[in-house]
Amino acid sequence: MLKKVLCVSLSIFILFGVCGCMKYKNKSVTDAALEYMEKKYGEPFTYAAPWGESYSGTHQLMVTCESLTGRVLVEIENYREEGEVFRDNYIAVKYAQETLDLFQSYVDQEFGEGRVFYEVNPRGLSEDLPADATLEEYLADSRVPLAIFVEVSEDQFQSKDQVERLTAALAKYGFHFRLTVLVMNAGEYGILSLDELNDRISLREFVQCAKVTNLDDQLQVEWLGKE
Repeated sequence: MLKKVLCVSLSIFILFGVCGCMKYKNKSVTDAALEYMEKKYGEPFTYAAPWGESYSGTHQLMVTCESLTGRVLVEIENYREEGEVFRDNYIAVKYAQETLDLFQSYVDQEFGEGRVFYEVNPRGLSEDLPADATLEEYLADSRVPLAIFVEVSEDQFQSKDQVERLTAALAKYGFHFRLTVLVMNAGEYGILSLDELNDRISLREFVQCAKVTNLDDQLQVEWLGKE
């Protein structure tokens, strides 16, 4: 029985691969992705690594280029069908530091200081986002909400109004985001890693914690209580 299942799975895998090759004839799906990136951004790209899985009909891979230090995600939706859609997160990688700096400035303005954790989401941005998009245009793109984690010391926390003002300012700017604001006691502030801070949330070992979402112009703030 196990042998039969493995044979069926292998057949499906081969069929998907052949379909992809047939669609692009003398070039692979990877070559098609690299050509798309070079045409859109005007520089050569190199295959770096696979990403995700293709069974859903969307092929994903990581690529690199000389102008950026990080890996860039490329995805081809409906890559086995006609009318495929190419997406990538080149702009997100390009503006990664500027995005972090901008959020840091908002946090410092409201709390005096705080630790901001931010990483580029490995998902393709809107396909119509231009290659020369500004930071503001990128941040206003609603397809991939930003994920931000902020740690604040209890010495800098005066009231929940600070979080309300911070989130209102970010929402007014046009960001679509998921934001966590975690207030820790002064003795532990600045010491723990992001994973350790998330563990503290799970254990309810914090001074205050707010989970904020701003999706589809709907701003919601949830305060987590201690068990």
